[in-house]
Amino acid sequence: MRYNFSFGLSISFYLFIVLLHNFLDCQDHCEQLLDDKVVHENGSYKYSYNNYYAQRIRLNQSHPVVNGSFTNLFEFETVFSLFKFKYYGIDPDHFIAYSKGEIVIRKNGDFGTISNRIANIVYTELQLLQEYQYIAVRMLYRERNKSARIVANITSLIYPSGKISIYYEKIPVEIEESKRQSKISCKFACVSKICSTYNSQKACENSTRSNVACIWCERINVCIDSNDQDTHDLKINDCRIENINTDVHEETKQNKSSRCLYVAITLVISFFVLFYGCLIWIWFRRRQRYSE
Repeated sequence: MRYNFSFGLSISFYLFIVLLHNFLDCQDHCEQLLDDKVVHENGSYKYSYNNYYAQRIRLNQSHPVVNGSFTNLFEFETVFSLFKFKYYGIDPDHFIAYSKGEIVIRKNGDFGTISNRIANIVYTELQLLQEYQYIAVRMLYRERNKSARIVANITSLIYPSGKISIYYEKIPVEIEESKRQSKISCKFACVSKICSTYNSQKACENSTRSNVACIWCERINVCIDSNDQDTHDLKINDCRIENINTDVHEETKQNKSSRCLYVAITLVISFFVLFYGCLIWIWFRRRQRYSE
């Protein structure tokens, strides 16, 4: 994943991501895998699509895990979930968490990984929180010295629908983007046909598949899957061409508001500096006259 942000402050953002598809024995639609297609992007938001998953990046996204008690895990530990979850078309019920920053998902010889790593920081503590709505695996990255203070938190959430969220918290500004790596990959046999096999809007909208809804994305002219109710409306809104001008207008409006606020604050500060400067000058002049 490569995406540039301005790192003036430590950041915490939501990452709903998929990066690589590495299928074995692929035929049919798997021979025509799509490259990562950007649907919409601005300074604080990016939405793109790549075959099986969508990727959505947001700055300053609120963390869903506000309550609950995390338990510590060993260096590597097998975790059996309270539910079966979707992952590239299969439904595993367990995974292995490693302190090196990986979650490995296996079923019937197939496997995939959710990887979060920070270069030069290898002392990682694993924590787990299980709910019926999601599984949360938190990785606490510590300095490799006597203090062993926590320098970053990365939490991966897995939902029954197959949605995967990655939250970055307390990322120090000195940790450059090139030193962080997050990716989701797989090495699975090809799944049955997906919505991207439909190459026209009519065929996409007339799809009769019962297990997944197909949406025609106007901005990239691709038929995409939508099997997650939480993100269904977001996908529809992001894919509409008519929303492009609105989004650009809103972003421009926000930028103008920020500039106006900056100018207003500068003028107010300048006024007070001049005002008090004049008072001090008058006070010195009067004192000088009295002394004469």
